[in-house]
Amino acid sequence: MLKPIPRSEPVRIEGSFRDPAGQIFQKDGHIYRTINACAAEDFAFVQRTNFYRQAVSEKHLIAAEQVPLHILNGHRAEVSSVIEHPRLPFVSYPYEWTFRMLKTAALFHLDFHSDALTEGITLVDASAYNVQFIGASPIFIDILSLRRYEPGSLWSGYKQFCDQFLNPLLLQSCVGLPHNAWYRGSQEGITADEIRKLLPVQRKLSRRILTHVILRDSLQKTTSQGWAQRERYGLRERASADGVIALALIHHMSIGGNVPLAAAVAWLVGLAPRGVIEFVPKKDPMFQELLRFREAVFPNYTQENFLRELQTLASVERRETSSSTGRLLVEFLRSPQD
Repeated sequence: MLKPIPRSEPVRIEGSFRDPAGQIFQKDGHIYRTINACAAEDFAFVQRTNFYRQAVSEKHLIAAEQVPLHILNGHRAEVSSVIEHPRLPFVSYPYEWTFRMLKTAALFHLDFHSDALTEGITLVDASAYNVQFIGASPIFIDILSLRRYEPGSLWSGYKQFCDQFLNPLLLQSCVGLPHNAWYRGSQEGITADEIRKLLPVQRKLSRRILTHVILRDSLQKTTSQGWAQRERYGLRERASADGVIALALIHHMSIGGNVPLAAAVAWLVGLAPRGVIEFVPKKDPMFQELLRFREAVFPNYTQENFLRELQTLASVERRETSSSTGRLLVEFLRSPQD
């Protein structure tokens, strides 16, 4: 994995210091990973699955062999067990990769996660540094990122995947700038806010980019921030618009961002005293696209509920069906504040 250190005392590999589940040590040229008590149950569950055995066999997941606890000289009291990994011939970083390597790693990460989910396993993060290459083949090296999936839970690694895979790829494919220098200067990747400012207008209108960059940025940047939440005001505190036009947005907020329909409507109405909101029904192809990799739930997302929530906050001045799939344009006038 790294150049061997010729000493008998275990030395922690500092890139693992953030992980509460376990850390990486090097001793006498061998690579060891501690399994802390908080991760022991999930690790045992993952090891019992066919997914784990097949992933290791196909060299999609780094192998692990149980070794005695004392091999690390009692290095940490909270350690439940210790495993040994084979040493990788070379460790590389995403800011050193070519565009094709980063794209290969991103697709591998998604396929690997998809395979894991079929057996009730998820990835709790999406760090690009968890993927390495042996020759031209990617391999996943952070075995403790694999955890038991809790039904109904969202992917906690989604933002990190966008920052460390998707946005750097967009930087080159849409803007023409290699990701390497930017990634080297900001080793956690490129945020949605940063890539949004660089994308050409026509690219921002792409439904995929709208979903994963523009929408995510708006979902994350609307609250006040800084000391006592007073240094940087949220969008509502800063906005003073006469009107708002929200076309093909509310279904991204409710389905793509898991914002309750009532909350999405209230946020839009709160931005301006009048405006137009487009409601996209479930049968619309763009709605179905959002559900490609998600369970088709969201029973409260209906036109009736949308209109009811809107009418609690505003009067409906006019409405008009705008497509053969039943998209509805609704003009509203916000009710006076008490």
